[in-house]
Amino acid sequence: MNYSLPYILFLLFILVIAALQLVLTIEDKSRKYINLLVVVAYVLFFGFRGFIGWDWTNYYPYFENIYTKKLQSFEPGFEYYTMAIRYLFKDYQVFTVINTLINVLLFHIFIKRYLKEKYYALGFAIFIAFSGFVLEVDLLRNIKSILLFMISLRYVEEKSFYKFLIINIIGILFHWSSLFLIPLYFFFQKPIPIKLFIAVFIIGNIIIIFNLDFIKPTLSLLGKAIGGTPGERITYYLSNKFFSKSYGLSYGYSARLFTTILVLLYYDKILNYSKFCVIFVNAYFILVVIFLYFSELSLAISRVSILFNFSLCILIPILLEIIISVSTRVTLFLLYSILIIAKMSASTDNILYNYDNALLGKTQSYEDRIKIYKSNYKKLLQ
Repeated sequence: MNYSLPYILFLLFILVIAALQLVLTIEDKSRKYINLLVVVAYVLFFGFRGFIGWDWTNYYPYFENIYTKKLQSFEPGFEYYTMAIRYLFKDYQVFTVINTLINVLLFHIFIKRYLKEKYYALGFAIFIAFSGFVLEVDLLRNIKSILLFMISLRYVEEKSFYKFLIINIIGILFHWSSLFLIPLYFFFQKPIPIKLFIAVFIIGNIIIIFNLDFIKPTLSLLGKAIGGTPGERITYYLSNKFFSKSYGLSYGYSARLFTTILVLLYYDKILNYSKFCVIFVNAYFILVVIFLYFSELSLAISRVSILFNFSLCILIPILLEIIISVSTRVTLFLLYSILIIAKMSASTDNILYNYDNALLGKTQSYEDRIKIYKSNYKKLLQ
């Protein structure tokens, strides 16, 4: 069974809109309606989803029992936010719809600031494929903190640290990872010298091509030195094949190799395109470092790199914008469309992502899906 098909069809719909926005002369008023169509499609597809993915196994019981305090606690912002929705609506499906509406509004604010109208749908497609899908479906707390961080980037441009800080403090109330994003305010102020970027890129490729392990041995020693629960957690993740497997020369490596070469070829043009581009080039630099230098640990790549995938949403459209040759633009759009579809297919091709939607009829119950989850979870971790 092809579990990825509904996700592929959804992204193809967004990409068709993206292609039309790029090739047709459309009035500004009409573009706004087309953008609204993208937003509505996103909400209908994700907001009314059933129990797909992994983390609903945590969040559904949490939502249903939030007033009993019998389950784990989360960050206070997420707790009070969930309590309010539980009190007002008492329905997990409504909770999912409200989450999706807030998320899509935050992303809309972000993308409208940094992309021209004709790249609106393309920005959505890139976001969904490379981070948005995982965030929306499986990381209900993280997505709020990451989207708030993305919105706060305007204050990096404006050099207003306090406004940047306030937004990310709100993000911390939803997920603690925002704490580590705050120092990036200073890192995003000046561009990375291209010679440094190239050197880091070359060394990183040597590490990944020759499969040079240095992260796992270091973490193993660190875990033994720390001991206790933190040490045990480090040992667990290093011994678990799902979390500690190496990416190596994979599809992901090829995609990032291709994009990084383009970024380096057009480095000066990207930085000269707008003053905000330094933010996204530097964020992409971090993404490259994570992927190349931490390729030994799939967990590091999947959980940490997702914090910086937003850079792709801006850099890829800018590359299309600054490339003069029409044929090259068309080729790049088609190549990235293929990469987007391939990424989505790889992310969803297992039974836990068997899609259903409340608007299309009765969705599978929590009890039915938890049985499927429990019978397949360990197999998928191997």
